Amino acid sequence: MELEKLKDTWRGLDQRMQQQEGLQSAIIRKILLDQSDKASNKMIGYSVVGLVIMMIGIPILLWGQGRARGFVEVFNMMVLVYLLCAIVTTMMLILKIHRTDFSESVCAKIRKVERAYRFFRRIAIVGYVIGALLIITLIVHLLTLEETFPLWFWGLLFALFGGGSVGAVFEYKRIFSRNFKIMLQNLKELEELEEVKP
Repeated sequence: MELEKLKDTWRGLDQRMQQQEGLQSAIIRKILLDQSDKASNKMIGYSVVGLVIMMIGIPILLWGQGRARGFVEVFNMMVLVYLLCAIVTTMMLILKIHRTDFSESVCAKIRKVERAYRFFRRIAIVGYVIGALLIITLIVHLLTLEETFPLWFWGLLFALFGGGSVGAVFEYKRIFSRNFKIMLQNLKELEELEEVKP
């Protein structure tokens, strides 16, 4: 009799422990998915703000295109093409981030996030290099002109270049790279959690 009671008590404790482990696992899963979703939303939000800023620049460049002559006209066209390419690649990045559906299998999510991260790194490097080349082209052209520019103009130009460089590093490191790493880390923890699950 006493042995049967002990077995029943043991079974009851075992069931409660399994329920508690399942509940803890579900809570951890929800927290990790929420963090990944939050990181994804931050990147999408930042990309949309960047898209709006780039789209504001297009009418300004188009307005200036008809009034510019010589080098300025060519430079204006190069910047316009650069902006259009940046808009297309940013839209592609938003789609890749948005496609990471958190309801599918963890392995598929990890692959999609890794692909989006690789795509971002490629377009970031290409975009930063082309942007730097455009700035260098402008500076070289200004240096070859017969005119002399006041010191404040050069200070402003270098401040804009420095500010753009700092902004690019901030965008790359603190916003996108960090959030992609958070998503990947959370997804890998989810994968480990699913492997442990019986």
